[in-house]
Amino acid sequence: MFSREPSASVITGTNKQKSFYEDLVQIGTKDDTGVGTPDSEIAVACLREYMEGFSERNPNFYVFNAVMHLDEATPHLHIDYIPVGHFDRGLDTRNAMAKALEEMGHGKGANAINRWRLAEWKVLHQICTAHGIEISEPKKSRGYSYTTEEYGEHQDRIRQLEEEKAQIITEKEEINAALEKAAKKHVAPFPIK
Repeated sequence: MFSREPSASVITGTNKQKSFYEDLVQIGTKDDTGVGTPDSEIAVACLREYMEGFSERNPNFYVFNAVMHLDEATPHLHIDYIPVGHFDRGLDTRNAMAKALEEMGHGKGANAINRWRLAEWKVLHQICTAHGIEISEPKKSRGYSYTTEEYGEHQDRIRQLEEEKAQIITEKEEINAALEKAAKKHVAPFPIK
């Protein structure tokens, strides 16, 4: 289907379809649930419980690998799966994230994956709460997303700082040139004998 030799990483086909998907689930940071701490043991129990119900909650995700890492900064879980959709035309069963999400009740469109992630976060939140861990709201994996207004303000501030930086560099160069010129003109205050 992907016309390539087997690989250890995700392959994307010509139609931008991924050969499989991987999600990373982590509770806390190295500062609050670092490996080897008592809180990390609770996090491990939460992650195990979360994974035990994953396939039941997500029947259209064929999980072929689930690994918990306990040898890095914090315990975390890698879940590798193929989303399976069912169709009336063409192949009746195929790798199809949008169809899998729709069939699992997360709707259609670009926000289906976000609805699924939020549902999974709620499950993890319930598990953690039952174990006495309070977790924060989910964050995008690629960092904070600015609103259009915030982005404009941020870019304006960057331009302002760049202008100030350029002005300071120019002033510094002028001062250095003046000091160099003064050093060349410098005459010893006392005659040397």
